[in-house]
Amino acid sequence: MSLDQYLNAFLDYLLKDRRYSSNTVEGYRIDTARFLNYLKDQKIDDLEKVDKNVIYDYLNELNSGAFTKGELKESSYARAISSLKAFYRYLNRFDIVSQNPIANISFYKSEKHLPDVLTFSQIERLLDSFDKEDFKEYRDYLISECLYACGLRISECLALNIDSFNDEMLHIIGKGNKERLVPYYPRLKKEIEIYLKKRSKIQTDDKALFISQKGQRISARYVQKMLEKKGLEVLGVSVHPHELRHSFATHLLDGGVDLRMVQELLGHESLSTTQLYTHLTLERLKDTVFKYHPHK
Repeated sequence: MSLDQYLNAFLDYLLKDRRYSSNTVEGYRIDTARFLNYLKDQKIDDLEKVDKNVIYDYLNELNSGAFTKGELKESSYARAISSLKAFYRYLNRFDIVSQNPIANISFYKSEKHLPDVLTFSQIERLLDSFDKEDFKEYRDYLISECLYACGLRISECLALNIDSFNDEMLHIIGKGNKERLVPYYPRLKKEIEIYLKKRSKIQTDDKALFISQKGQRISARYVQKMLEKKGLEVLGVSVHPHELRHSFATHLLDGGVDLRMVQELLGHESLSTTQLYTHLTLERLKDTVFKYHPHK
């Protein structure tokens, strides 16, 4: 079933089995459709792949007003959370998904949810684990490198074409077809040049930067599974593509980069969405002091 079919089945269940009023069901429809549209934007078509990081990202954007003309009222935000929990209870009850990433989490309007972030050492270990003699491994390495080096969403990364790189600036088509330019460091430029030589040996008419050995554009599902497997093998933890984007932003802020510059690089409409990373850096500072201060 498609995401839209799951939505229709859920609404039908609320009307016929739970006997909710049409007005109540309409509220659930609006909230759940917004969430499913977010998944589509992130190229997620499998509900089993929705984990806590996806939920956190969605709720932070919802909280910031990214999906509406302004920040949601407290009551509207609470209803959105309630709808999402009801949707997952439905999915679990009828064995549509085996997990419930929102079940045991309490959310409040003023709360900012901190995403998982890899340390720079973990990033290096992950990137160093790819076998660059193999085309497939080299491509997967470069996908991972681009996600971290440029702070890309997975959809943005996989939408890259050969001509997206120009004069050390990466041309990105982001949400809502909004364009932005992100600089990338010289080492990445050399890696791309090496990759393009390997890519040229594959017959394809596709302009996509990242292609399979059959010449087809790589899917988000593939990258999610690849990073999950690599993360477990190398770091002992599952890695989600968005964690590399989170790590990019956090490491820049840790290095003293201005918040508004990070906002521009990430392509965030609202500064409040980017501010979430300042909370994360503060948490990291607190953890460091509490762990290493002699008077702890």
